[in-house]
Amino acid sequence: MDEKDNTSGNLEAIINSIKYDQQVQQWFTRFLLSLNNSESYAEDNNFNENLKKLKKYLFFCNIIIIAFLILIIFGLLGKCLLSIGLAIFCFLYYEKLNYKSRLVTAELASKVIKNDFSLDELNNKSLYQISEIYSKKYKIPSLVDSIYLLDNTKRKTMLITVFCSIFMFSFKIWQIILTIVAINLLINIAASIKRQNKYCNNN
Repeated sequence: MDEKDNTSGNLEAIINSIKYDQQVQQWFTRFLLSLNNSESYAEDNNFNENLKKLKKYLFFCNIIIIAFLILIIFGLLGKCLLSIGLAIFCFLYYEKLNYKSRLVTAELASKVIKNDFSLDELNNKSLYQISEIYSKKYKIPSLVDSIYLLDNTKRKTMLITVFCSIFMFSFKIWQIILTIVAINLLINIAASIKRQNKYCNNN
């Protein structure tokens, strides 16, 4: 009984990481998309329906972020408060859709992990160990590598953005903050589009 409780706790911790940690969620999204044509789930209608739902959420999230970026650019360059207001609305709607995609990702990941690992294995493996196993099996970057690359890209981009905003464009504080938010979302959407181009176009 205790072993089952511990195992459930380990799996629950992984699922919570997917729901509330953006980088973990992005990695598992990439992993799940790599199962797009997997024979293991070819006959699983529920799994495939949820995978289609995840792709739909990702698609609309990308569309909304593109609209957000366009509105931010108009708002910054034209100092248009209406554009800024619409951009905030887009951002809030994006967060709503992104939360739904996290729930679907967590549900799909839970099913896959339960299928691939026994109770004893789950009880003795961490999230990072599981990601390493999947990265080797499906030839995708591990969770550790993905976090490092994304953080490194964001850090360098933010420094360049702040420098250009202050010394080249003489932006005000609120403009700098909006620019940083926009660049951060742009990096995320670029990573998302890259994942979908690689794994979703096989349909």
